[in-house]
Amino acid sequence: MALWQTISSAREELLESLSRRLREDSQRDGDGGGLPPEIDGVLDHLVMLLRSVDVGGNATLLPGAKVLAASVGEAGAVEGRNIDEVVDDFLALHECILELAQRHDETVTLAEHRALARGINRTIAAAVVRYAQARDRELQRTHSEHFAFLAHELRGPLSNIKLGVELIDDGIDLQALAPRLRRSAERMQELLDNEITRARLSSVSSLHAEPVRLSEIIVAVVEDLRLQADDRGIELSIHTSDALELHADPRLMRSVLSNLLANAIKFTRRGGGIAIHGRSEADQIVCEVADGCGGLPGDEASSLFVPYQQASEDRSGFGLGLAIVADAVALHQGTIEARNRPGDGCTMVMRLPRQRVSG
Repeated sequence: MALWQTISSAREELLESLSRRLREDSQRDGDGGGLPPEIDGVLDHLVMLLRSVDVGGNATLLPGAKVLAASVGEAGAVEGRNIDEVVDDFLALHECILELAQRHDETVTLAEHRALARGINRTIAAAVVRYAQARDRELQRTHSEHFAFLAHELRGPLSNIKLGVELIDDGIDLQALAPRLRRSAERMQELLDNEITRARLSSVSSLHAEPVRLSEIIVAVVEDLRLQADDRGIELSIHTSDALELHADPRLMRSVLSNLLANAIKFTRRGGGIAIHGRSEADQIVCEVADGCGGLPGDEASSLFVPYQQASEDRSGFGLGLAIVADAVALHQGTIEARNRPGDGCTMVMRLPRQRVSG
């Protein structure tokens, strides 16, 4: 029986074998071993390619196979999969086809070997090219979105400062303008601090872990933001022990807690309260920031850590802050989640390992 006939007659067996191979691959980071949606089409074209092998061992590679392979590569880039995984899908398919023939006691001719290898190699090449193109487009889109966001966010405080200067020139009392100018300057400082943190997060080598006391960082951040809280009549309370110590990058940890507290102050109702808790759980340090925003509708808590995304109209302005928090916590091999308290507020729960992180 020709190889294409073996593949056609035992197609389900082949796909199950491939799916099992992908599930067993420890490098796929638990993606479930799912087959790429286009794998059926690629397999169809490989069968047609093998059917075209002539007596001289030549085969005609059909253009459609390259198109399908390219679509697999593009889908992989959009889904955030590693290019190695995209390539491994095709290499695994190649191996599973040969193993299928062996299980069915079918001999694969030299011409079939060549045709199969040629088809797999061409599809891999097409997938890699399309993957790179899709990834470049995604990076360009992300950069454009980021700079558009930054320009938009800076325009507001800059306009306020410019207007304030013009009013001062017109003889308006500086004391009356001070709160507005201060808020604008604080917003610009927040944006610049986030940009610096974002740049540091782009390089793993920038993580400099050392023993730090969580309480010291919390106290420092609270003092930095106390004026903002007082301006809104918000009470800040700290509930933690001086003994809580972990290995972390102190600057990144300060940025994380500053972003969490700044967002809590921004969205807590006037006259409300914010509680910061720190505790030890086994080999982890847990820090919670509980605000009084009134809670989030539906399942919007899951979108708070997505950059540039707004949870709802009344919680706009998150921007990059919480996305940076998520990246910094992940760099420390920790986790963070938002717990919704309907009608009351939200609690940001950060868990960090006590031990020194690698890198």
